[in-house]
Amino acid sequence: MKYDTFKDGPARIKLGIDQHYCQSKFANVLLSLHLAKTCHQDNIVSIVVDPGNIKSDLNRHTTSFLFKILQWILLFPAEYGPLTQLYAGTSPEAMEYNGKYLRPWARLGEPNSATKDVEEQEKLWAYCEEQVTPWL
Repeated sequence: MKYDTFKDGPARIKLGIDQHYCQSKFANVLLSLHLAKTCHQDNIVSIVVDPGNIKSDLNRHTTSFLFKILQWILLFPAEYGPLTQLYAGTSPEAMEYNGKYLRPWARLGEPNSATKDVEEQEKLWAYCEEQVTPWL
């Protein structure tokens, strides 16, 4: 995680929009895995869910003809996006998936191995707590 890119400044500008997006997804996995370890005793289930490659408005300003063709070939309709989340939130067997990674379409998978770094999970959690504490 590049913590200096979380707030406005030269590092944030330099990182670029695609890397910001990737970093945010990486952070989601770190936090979900941390929650799975720290909240399971309270009967809280934390599952990492990957909606897949979905056609959305995320790239609405892209003008590249090649990218538009690739989108048409590689991306799934938006209706597919919530399938994995719905499964994780409503399926009785999902209670057994605490700390697991569900990839499209509600299939067990493995997250990037770097997300399993407990020190990085704890560091990000501490950063988030530090950011919200003034507002509590």
